[in-house]
Amino acid sequence: TFVPTPLPAGFPTYTVLTTAPDQMEPGYMLLVIDRAYSAVGDYITILDNDGNVVWYSPVPTTGFSYADVRQLDNGDLFLQLASTSNEFIEMNMLGQIVRTWQPPAKYPINEHEGIVTSHGTILYLSDASEVVSNFPTSDTVSNPPLKTATVDDNPVVEISFTNSELVNAWSTLGMLDPT
Repeated sequence: TFVPTPLPAGFPTYTVLTTAPDQMEPGYMLLVIDRAYSAVGDYITILDNDGNVVWYSPVPTTGFSYADVRQLDNGDLFLQLASTSNEFIEMNMLGQIVRTWQPPAKYPINEHEGIVTSHGTILYLSDASEVVSNFPTSDTVSNPPLKTATVDDNPVVEISFTNSELVNAWSTLGMLDPT
């Protein structure tokens, strides 16, 4: 049994309106409380089936737009931090950063989930974009004027779990004609 310290000042207040543990998966719910527009920090949080906070830790870095979190096989937490920090981190349950991975500069991390695979890599979506010439200026007008535009590509990227080296990248703009 673990009894956490009282929740810190500024931790979001909430009320559980209903709970149905018999209709839930067994175990706990792991989530990030993302307070992007608040001066108070964000928290990695674990709730029990009654909605009680049983564990929390401040997100260990600032300047991110979203943090996805999942538990690794060793019990540590794997976080994807997009925006200014642009890194993946492994954090233990004491809130200590165990390891970090920097993605290749050409492939910054997108806000969506990063996944550690069973064959020793990390898969994620990138916020990469490409300059495309002859791009239509409208998708509702037939035969619109064309221009050169920067287009979001969002390739799927695979890097090594061991050393962050690029393993592969699958570009949608490389597979589909963007014009």
